[in-house]
Amino acid sequence: MGLTGYRCATCDGLFMPPRLYCPECGGDDRLEVSFAGRGTARAWTAIHVGPTRYEQEVPYTVVLVELEEGPRVMGRLEPGEKARIGTKLELCRVDEKRGPVFRAATARG
Repeated sequence: MGLTGYRCATCDGLFMPPRLYCPECGGDDRLEVSFAGRGTARAWTAIHVGPTRYEQEVPYTVVLVELEEGPRVMGRLEPGEKARIGTKLELCRVDEKRGPVFRAATARG
């Protein structure tokens, strides 16, 4: 399981979500790549009053994760997980309606 992103065929830059043009060089030739889903929390916020469709899920935490490969992605923390800026995170699933869901990273041997 991983996250899908893109590599620019012109400058080799990595980015997500999909865009018509590379945010680095403006090139329009891109290749689909998979990211491992591991990264570092760079910002987060707890949502206590959510949109109507999510009001049964509050409170929940939205986190900005800088992936090991470089791009940044917004996602949610798994319910019950806590994060601080700098916390190592890993993707645990991609929810069809809510996007990436992260948890604290476990030690890899």
